[in-house]
Amino acid sequence: MVINIPFQRKETDIEPEPCTIEGVIELPSDEFQYFKTHLLKDYEFLLNNRDKMGYTEDGVRHCLLVLPEDGDDGILVDAQGSSYARYSAYLPNARQMHALSQYQSLSDFVSEMNKETQMVIDKALRNQVDGAYSLKGTELLVNNTSPLFSHKLLGEMLSERPEFSSVNMFDDEIILAVAPECLVESIDSSKYREQENEGEKIQEFNEANRPFYIVDHDNGEYSLCLTFSFLNGEHEDYGQEAFNAYAREIGEPVQDSRGFYTHGNGYEWEAAFRKAFENDPKINQIKYDCEAGGFFCYSKNLDVLKDFGTRFKSLVEDTEKFTKVVSEGIKAQEKARQEFEAIEYKIKGRLLSHMESNFNIRTMQGDIHLTPGDIKDIMDGSVERITVGKTTMPINDFLMQDAYRIQPDIFNPNTYQLITNDALEYQEQQSEDEQVVMGTMQM
Repeated sequence: MVINIPFQRKETDIEPEPCTIEGVIELPSDEFQYFKTHLLKDYEFLLNNRDKMGYTEDGVRHCLLVLPEDGDDGILVDAQGSSYARYSAYLPNARQMHALSQYQSLSDFVSEMNKETQMVIDKALRNQVDGAYSLKGTELLVNNTSPLFSHKLLGEMLSERPEFSSVNMFDDEIILAVAPECLVESIDSSKYREQENEGEKIQEFNEANRPFYIVDHDNGEYSLCLTFSFLNGEHEDYGQEAFNAYAREIGEPVQDSRGFYTHGNGYEWEAAFRKAFENDPKINQIKYDCEAGGFFCYSKNLDVLKDFGTRFKSLVEDTEKFTKVVSEGIKAQEKARQEFEAIEYKIKGRLLSHMESNFNIRTMQGDIHLTPGDIKDIMDGSVERITVGKTTMPINDFLMQDAYRIQPDIFNPNTYQLITNDALEYQEQQSEDEQVVMGTMQM
């Protein structure tokens, strides 16, 4: 893949900020090229749209997207009331990104097709026999009649992949020939039988627990899914009444001005799920990856996931009980969000956001390295005092230090570099003092 991107030399970190595109301006190719190389010139189209640009109190920058009529890359502009590009950012593939943001159905289609294609690739490479693999239509994540699926496009996408030397499409089957350089050792027959049994378990669950379904990701993990865009027929507005009741309870409208429900996104379903099983000892085997358009949770234990899925479906279909759980769950979620906001930019908040990562932390007391095991002990309350450098302090004094600056360690996977605000300020002051000394010596 080749894209156009401006690189900066020796940047110490990258700090993205939220941005909303409030309008799109398309320029003829020659005008765009001139604009791109003369950003500080005055432009009437920026002046006429100055009310759409600016930085609001919620920390969001509002911009125009400037595109060439015959190109895909664009430039984000926040003129801040001026007629020139006071703030700008080059955005590769901007036209495609903007199109996907305008049409949620198109974005969902691209996402699902990519997911299906990757699933087929993974299955074929893992389970091929003598370089060939047959994928039945029943193994696909979505039904062939779904509006988010195209059988023909799937074949074309697979044909473009280097992993396959040929792809033959039939009504209910795909025959794939794996490229010789991509062949891997076939799994042993006992493992294959085990996977067949798991496949049968998943199929039985999916048939008995619609609209919930389980997906085997072929990496030792399984996911329990409820994709809202798939809900139709008897499952249309599935479980929605409980979220509508919550809206009425807190004095909010059930639907917004566009007719969309104000509550019931994937994150609120997660809140209900967490509340429903908060006292279940096996809940620690569940991880979450919810989105606005769906509820998704994961586990490495298929039987545990099936059990939670079956019980959750029964709860959802008991509207009275589910309504109570939804209300309590969302309120608990909101309380937790507010509590987290108070510590988000402190050491504690950083650790909670990356519990399964390693940390190298620099403080005014010294440096310390924490492993995921260390972080778990700290958050479980097993640690009362901690030694940093030559200083031993109460654990809460350590955790509540402000630490805004965080970045991944590019040389060590799953590791973050974190520095407290005091240590960063001291470090920068030291650097300034050294520059002053050097300048004095040169004079």
